Amino acid sequence: MPKIILGSGSISRFTGDAVVVPSDTDLTYKKSNRILQYLAYGSDTDYSYKKISKEEREKRKECEVHLLKELSGIGHIELGHAVITKSYGLPVTNLIFLPYEDHDSPDEILDSVTLHQATRAAFTLATLYNVKTIAIPIIKKHFRKKDMINDFITRIFNKEALKILSEDEIMNIMIGVSREYNNTSLEEITLYR
Repeated sequence: MPKIILGSGSISRFTGDAVVVPSDTDLTYKKSNRILQYLAYGSDTDYSYKKISKEEREKRKECEVHLLKELSGIGHIELGHAVITKSYGLPVTNLIFLPYEDHDSPDEILDSVTLHQATRAAFTLATLYNVKTIAIPIIKKHFRKKDMINDFITRIFNKEALKILSEDEIMNIMIGVSREYNNTSLEEITLYR
């Protein structure tokens, strides 16, 4: 089983092989694309171009253009799936995009079943691309628990009553799925809270 590490700080400083990027199902949608925002502004918290030199700004813009071009070629990805791209200037080799909400239907978000599927898809891509170390942010946006009857009833009568996965349950899903990747290239998974 790959080694599981709990990471702290900004995932943008991770220097391993790949980072899983939470995204919208529309990969070209800039507002939901944290990696494009990072390339444009430089960090998760600093949204000021004034602190970046002109050369650095041009370099980041070029990286952003290349990444957006690759993502535009892919276009759309369904919930429960993942896609891999080059990193274009970030300190990792690859980016693995994992959508957590549907662009056209914002009420459609990952549930426990599609989170399992998406995590498997991300880890499978990682092994196909010989990724040894990968970082995954535990997304603050919660996912729904999959309880067919309860989900059906709450959708009809009371949307607020939907059961939500906790951060620990999300981590348990990712750790559980990682057990399926023994004897693969995947050696280390860092989970960022």
